[in-house]
Amino acid sequence: MLKKFCMKSTLKLFAVFSLVAILATSCLKSSDNQPATPVAGLMAFNLAPDQNSMGIRLNGNNLTNQPLSYTNYTGAYLPIYVGDRSAWAFDYSNGAPLTEETKFSAAADQYYSLFVVGSDSSYKTLVTTDNLDSLPFTAGKAFVRYINAIVDTTTSPEVIVAGGSTSYQQEVSFGQVSAFQPIDAGDIAVSVKAGTTIDKSRTFPVEANKIYTVLLVGEPGAAGNKAVDIKYVVNGTIQDSTAHQ
Repeated sequence: MLKKFCMKSTLKLFAVFSLVAILATSCLKSSDNQPATPVAGLMAFNLAPDQNSMGIRLNGNNLTNQPLSYTNYTGAYLPIYVGDRSAWAFDYSNGAPLTEETKFSAAADQYYSLFVVGSDSSYKTLVTTDNLDSLPFTAGKAFVRYINAIVDTTTSPEVIVAGGSTSYQQEVSFGQVSAFQPIDAGDIAVSVKAGTTIDKSRTFPVEANKIYTVLLVGEPGAAGNKAVDIKYVVNGTIQDSTAHQ
């Protein structure tokens, strides 16, 4: 059961939540005579600045046992059943829906991300196919993508990601998620700018063959934890499939 998700593939993903650890343990103890249950992986993010107690439902079932506060995420790809799925966000305190249903089809052994973006009673759920299995093991390279979750961006901010001899520059509309791109391992600089309302930059280190998602979040003109900011998470690590051959 869940053998594919128990990191027997070349892509080793981080398992932070106890649920994932329990599933992985049960996987190792399962009988070889039992057919594996096809599963996919889903990582979910709350990127809505005015929502500090958000839940996610898949076909009516809660994805997590605890609410996600603003900028929090599930911490790992959680196992989900494959097939046609319907996802939406809700207010964990009262159960009221925050977004309309977003439908997607989950394939076995594939990984997906779910982002909830927006503010002021206008939210939407975005689901991406992460295609992690297509990212090659490349010496000295990390992989980085980004999402523009900065609310009220009527114009598309310019995003620049630069590291070593590699750089990417793009105007990114609200809710847009870029593809994973290779970049030199080491310190990378990320900046987002739009006129006089958005001007933020950050430098942080990335490790070779790790996979990162950069979160461009916040609300222009806001203060505190709602201000425009640049955060990042690690999606996983690519293993060298030839290392033990």
